[in-house]
Parts: sequence; C-alpha cells; structure tokens
Amino acid sequence: MRRYILQSVLLIFGCILLQAQDNTATSGFRAYYPIHQKPSIGYLSSMNNFETILFDAKPVVYYSFANNIGKRLQDSTYTNAHALYTVFEPQIRMYNEESLPVKTPSYRVALGYQFLKKTTDTNFYALSFETGHFSNGQSGCTFANGLTDETDACIAAHALITDDSDLSSLLNRENGNFSTNWTKLTLNYRFNVFRDNNKPRVAHSLFAGWEYYHNNLLWFFDIGGFSDFDLSVFGRSRLRLGYEFIHTFSGSVRYSAEFNMEYITNPHPFVDPVRAELRGIFYPGNLDFGVYINFVTGHDNYNYRLVDSGTQAGIGIIWDWFPPLDRPGLR
Repeated sequence: MRRYILQSVLLIFGCILLQAQDNTATSGFRAYYPIHQKPSIGYLSSMNNFETILFDAKPVVYYSFANNIGKRLQDSTYTNAHALYTVFEPQIRMYNEESLPVKTPSYRVALGYQFLKKTTDTNFYALSFETGHFSNGQSGCTFANGLTDETDACIAAHALITDDSDLSSLLNRENGNFSTNWTKLTLNYRFNVFRDNNKPRVAHSLFAGWEYYHNNLLWFFDIGGFSDFDLSVFGRSRLRLGYEFIHTFSGSVRYSAEFNMEYITNPHPFVDPVRAELRGIFYPGNLDFGVYINFVTGHDNYNYRLVDSGTQAGIGIIWDWFPPLDRPGLR
C-alpha cells in the first residue's frame, strides 16, 4: 500500500515540477493562460459506501506552442493576444484498498487555443477552444464485473439496464471502461482593480462554458469515441457557469472564493444532472501555491463515477501558476 502511495505522489509532483520548469523557461514572460485548471492534491471525502477515498489529485500541465498573452496583458499598446498550446489534465484518486489502491484514473489531453481582448486598460475577456480525448485507460465492461468491454456478453449486460436501474451498484469500479472525445468552449470576463503602486487588489472573474462529447478525435479521426449506449447514460453535453473573487492584500497575502455549477443534458434518469462546488483558497505570502477547502454537492466528476451523487468535502494544496498580473504599462 505504501509503495503505491509513494509512486502516485512522485508522479503527481513530477508533473507539477515539469509545469514549473516550463514556466521558468519562458524567461521574458510567463506563459499565461487566463482560462486554466489549477493543479491540486488533497483529501476528499467519499460520496457513498462503495469506496473510501484517501486523496484526489489533479496534476494539470500546460505546454505552449505560442503564447503572447502574459506579455501583451502588461503592455498597454496591445489590445488582443493569443495562445496555442496542449494541455494534459489527469485526475488520480487513491482508495483505501489493498489490492488496487489506484483505480480507473482519468486522462484528458487536448489541443487548445485562447484569444484575449482588452475591453479597457484593466479589464478583458478571453475565449478558449479545446478539443481532445478523455478516458480512463481500462478495458472492462462498464456496468458488469468480470466482462470485457464491447464483447457480446458486455453488450447483453448493458441491454438489461432500464430507466429504473441503480447504476452506482452496477458500476464496475475495478476496470470498467470510460472513453470519449470531447470539445470545450469557455468564455471568461474579468474585472480588475489595482492599487496605487499598480499591484493587483481585487479581481472578479465570470465563466460560462459548454462541453460536447463526440465520436471523432479532433473531429477527423474515428478513434475512442462514445457509443450510443454511453451517450444514453452519460449525456452528450455539459453546461457550466462560474464566478471567482480574488483579493490581494498589499502584494503579501492573497485569497480567492469561487462557485461553479455544471449541468449535464439528457443523462440516464439515475444520474443527477447538477453539480455545484464552492471552494476557498488562501495563498500565504502571495505565493504560487496555497491551501484550499471545498464543498461539493451533486454528481461526481471522476470519469464514469458521475453516476454517483451526494456531497463531498475536501482540503489540500493547490497551485496557481497564473495569478493576477500587475497593471498594464508601456513596454
């Protein structure tokens, strides 16, 4: 058990260090992404009695092909900026079990593009487009233990599922397959208030997003997509709304509070279509890492465990490689 924990922690922090090195290597300016996921690791309570979670980790990594957003945000002569990149968004959970402590991890990998437009000297909106693959790398039948996915036996087992089926009790939590290709559009509008010394004081960030599950990878390659059965259970689209408040005290201490909601369109009747999350983060010394606490209600977000629903609470460490920047000036 300890060996699996050590290997998982080393993997997580290795990815985080790669991200830090990637940002440092930009020297002239940080590869800045106004729309981004924050890497984190921490304790997370369980939603049900099927499993006991020890920790949940999201070692997200961004790599730029081209990115002038950070540089142009701090140069008042420019009003727009762009970024072309790839993003790797794994999610790993350690469970309190001896045989398979890490089960069905999630892997998201995508190509992304972001466009930023300043509306005033201090405010801006950004639009991101990301498309790629999302799976857990497993080969078992999703709702039948001991069977292989896409075999006649698995298809027959899935055919027995009705609108009244308890999907949480049927779910193959050991090696059930989850695989789809996805595309996500996100719009972010940010209001920024600065101090007299041009350091950030307050930021209000509003998000709206749409995510779509589809068959062809990058819309061209017929690899790894959803089946009709998968769509009938997990739904094809997700709608998201969010708000984040960020406050910096004289450049020495920073905290944020955010609220996010997700709605799944047309899932199986057993699936709770709504998910809501409230999270607070404290960054001591205005560093790139901080301590977070969060509360979740609604469906789970760990690949096919979205069939589970309930409440969760968590606490841990989070990294924000892209904190608020100073007021724009001439460069």
